[in-house]
Amino acid sequence: MKRNRTNEVAVVSSLLAAGLVFSASAQDPGLLSALEQATQRAEAAAGQAGGAADESQDRLRRAAQQVEEVTIEIDVPEEAIAETEAAAAEAAEAAAELHTWGETAADAADTVAEEAAEVVADVADTVVDSEVAVVEPVEILDVDADEVVEVTLPPIPDLAAAAAAAEVEEPVEEVLVEVEGVAFTAAEADAEVEKRLNMFAGQVPPAQLESIRERMRAQIVDDFVNRTLIQSELEKSGITVDDAEVEEFVDQAREGLPPGFTLEEFLEQRGLSIEEMRSDVKFQLAAQKLLDERLGDQLEVSDEEVQEFFEREKDRMAQPESVHARHILISVDADASDEERDAKRAEIEGLRAELLDGASFETVAAEKSTCPSNTRGGDLGTFTRGQMVPPFEEAAFSQEIGVVGDVVETRFGFHLIEVLDRMEPTEPDLEEAREQIVEVLVNQRRAQAFQAYIQDLRAGAAVVYPTP
Repeated sequence: MKRNRTNEVAVVSSLLAAGLVFSASAQDPGLLSALEQATQRAEAAAGQAGGAADESQDRLRRAAQQVEEVTIEIDVPEEAIAETEAAAAEAAEAAAELHTWGETAADAADTVAEEAAEVVADVADTVVDSEVAVVEPVEILDVDADEVVEVTLPPIPDLAAAAAAAEVEEPVEEVLVEVEGVAFTAAEADAEVEKRLNMFAGQVPPAQLESIRERMRAQIVDDFVNRTLIQSELEKSGITVDDAEVEEFVDQAREGLPPGFTLEEFLEQRGLSIEEMRSDVKFQLAAQKLLDERLGDQLEVSDEEVQEFFEREKDRMAQPESVHARHILISVDADASDEERDAKRAEIEGLRAELLDGASFETVAAEKSTCPSNTRGGDLGTFTRGQMVPPFEEAAFSQEIGVVGDVVETRFGFHLIEVLDRMEPTEPDLEEAREQIVEVLVNQRRAQAFQAYIQDLRAGAAVVYPTP
């Protein structure tokens, strides 16, 4: 039983066209071109071989008929014998030619099959880590020339399905609010909450942390809505703030810091950068300009309004005695044993000895104090009576300026206090207070006008709170 080379080449070509080319096209157009060329060459060789076989078979059939027609004659003339011999020779020649064509077609098919196999190998090397299977040529069983060969091809890979299966589904972000199509997500809100909480590190009681976190988150969402609406109005108005205005505000902030601190350090402790501060200041100044433009002469404050405010608030405007102080705290637990308490006292006594020997108060406070003020060298700022626990207040208002006092015990632990400055009580004076009163009244009007302005903007904007 002879092998049907024509059918084999056709089947190999079909496999390439159905499976391999489809896979390669998703990887490399150059490979697709090479495969198509190999397929075309295989089909051309198969066509030539089939055509040659058909033609040779026709010639053999005619020769055989001629032989049959000659051999049935009884009296065969010499001319007939000559014709028979010629026909036989022609048949032999046709058979030889058929054999030659068959060999040529088989060789061509072998060559094409080898080239196709090489391309298959190249594609297999190229399609690395791909979920799409590469269909390779299969071996065909020997069949008769007239026998119909049925080949079941593997299913064509579904590239879209493979891609979908390999695709990692990304989590859907929770959107808290959308303002004119601009979304604010829960992740953004939570990041801002953490940043703000870091500003009060150690100062928020653990029992209140969650409730404070929730209120802060709601406020941040509200701030986002207001800021987005105002930013949109600023873009429409063309209001700008130049760098000089921003730097003036930044310089004022620098002057208000405790001695020994830079603004950059102060901001870093709160998770902010100087550039973030400048950006926020620029927005706030622009928003203030926008609001002032809206209010116009409503910001004018009359003398009568100043006088009325002074008379109403002069008791509160009086400056009581106050001190500016810093401290070092060594905390003691409420349920600490006598031995633990004695050890803490010995520790702070040792620190006091270091300070009296000339050690830097700021350095010792930064390294040893357990109070959050340690990030400021222990500086508590200025405070009046009634703001501190009694033992601490009594010591602070009785100590001399620049002297490290004796150890003071409170419910928080043991303290070392140094008074930096003391301010005596003063009565308010209308003319001295006029500028401050005007500023307070203008800010009150701005605050009232801002709320009304924001309500107007919200009423006319697309503010959507997605349903959970």
